[in-house]
Amino acid sequence: MCFLQVLFRFVFNLPLAWTEELSRYVFIILIYCGASAAVLDNAHVRVELIDNVLSERGRFALDIAVKLLCAAVSLVIAYNSRQIIYNASLSKQLSASLRIPMAGLYALVAVMFCLIAFRFLQAVFKMIVRKKEVETKS
Repeated sequence: MCFLQVLFRFVFNLPLAWTEELSRYVFIILIYCGASAAVLDNAHVRVELIDNVLSERGRFALDIAVKLLCAAVSLVIAYNSRQIIYNASLSKQLSASLRIPMAGLYALVAVMFCLIAFRFLQAVFKMIVRKKEVETKS
């Protein structure tokens, strides 16, 4: 899409407004998908200063607490976005060039935050299951 925008703008001198807007929305959704995948792979950036001081059990408890807190924050953001979605649907707000209902786009963001919260809870569940497997083997 970005290539189309550059091609039409600079080669044909005919800019396409919809390509820029569509690529922006696709980038936003991809960022949330990437955040969800990063949670699943435990690939988020983290400060390990406290981890180095704590015992293994303390690190485990801290990691679970952080993941649960992140899940809660994600759910709060998803829940509170309902007002934005509601206002956009009442005003029948449309995107500038694609004329897509903005309520749908805002709802996608809320869904992505729910997915991120689910991934955090899934990570907590995996940690607990792994811990129990290790304890039963010992």
